[in-house]
Amino acid sequence: MSFRLIGAAALAFALFGGVDCSRVIAADGDKPKEEKKEEKKADAEPTALDLLQEGLQNAQKGDFVKATEFIEKAIKKDPKDRRAPFILGAILQHRAGMAEKDAKRELIIKSADALRQLKAIDGKLVGPQENGLYRQALYTEATVYAVEKKTDKALASLKDAVDAGFSEVDALNKDEDFDSIRKNPEFTALVEKVAAAAKKEMEAMVAGVKKEMHAFKTFPFTFSLPDLEDKTVKLADFKGKVTIVDVWGTWCPPCREEIPHFVALKDKYAAKGLAIVGINYERGDQAKWKAMIGQFAKENKMNYPCVIGDEKTQDSIPEFTGFPTTLFIDRGGKVRFKMTGSAPYGVLEAIVLSLLDEAANP
Repeated sequence: MSFRLIGAAALAFALFGGVDCSRVIAADGDKPKEEKKEEKKADAEPTALDLLQEGLQNAQKGDFVKATEFIEKAIKKDPKDRRAPFILGAILQHRAGMAEKDAKRELIIKSADALRQLKAIDGKLVGPQENGLYRQALYTEATVYAVEKKTDKALASLKDAVDAGFSEVDALNKDEDFDSIRKNPEFTALVEKVAAAAKKEMEAMVAGVKKEMHAFKTFPFTFSLPDLEDKTVKLADFKGKVTIVDVWGTWCPPCREEIPHFVALKDKYAAKGLAIVGINYERGDQAKWKAMIGQFAKENKMNYPCVIGDEKTQDSIPEFTGFPTTLFIDRGGKVRFKMTGSAPYGVLEAIVLSLLDEAANP
């Protein structure tokens, strides 16, 4: 059963991102001393904020079971607080990713229920993070029911995911979990709906990307660096191809999250002229870097080369501010776009399509 989980990305956002959990954790320090003394009485009833704070602290320590218990209590105390069900949904998906089969199923369904509760607060979802986690949770729930051949429930969950903006048509077409309902007319209609929406969305993204690339100020860039077998790899080796240069490190969580995107892009567009190379900047004993990168590449089925970065190459990238930094280079070797930080697959694909289309239609 190939459950699709947001996993670490959603959890990291929930714990440290846009739900403003930092204020939750710091909230105790913002209160008057008299109020804090009252709260610390042994017989004082914990507030929803207290419970949410305890849940977050346990999650950040890695105790996700205890975190779940506290956050579930926080929801009961204050069903109108949007933070708690969002965080709960992310934590449950994270736990599902590490659980055995039966426990995985229950955690996935509980995650979807938590996010339905979030939506029910105001009858809508707020912002891309809530929408993204909701539609992924409902999609994953649909795979569970499809595997169990609970057709009506699978289609209902999938419809909710699609209505929330799920647009991964390749996933729907290839996910073996849906084999039991693949010939169902409702499933076919949902696939067609997603395909049409995805095409329209991608066309809009490509148009936007082309405008940004037109305004982008290019800069000279090249490299000549050793790969994991000490063979020299040069940017010139990729002449005539649209090339993604990913400046990253195995120690960097956002870098690791992007790797499956690059693998998928290489699989899909290599025949059309796409090349990818990773320039690694690692930490620790430099003598162990190549073995460490090689092990990571093997575990993640990386289908493109990695080279060991040096200071000169990094310094040649203007305004280098962090990892990952991704350069998009056209067939003529010109840097056409630079991106700092991880990006969704759709954004990366739109940039690639823009450059491939440009090469085919000069």
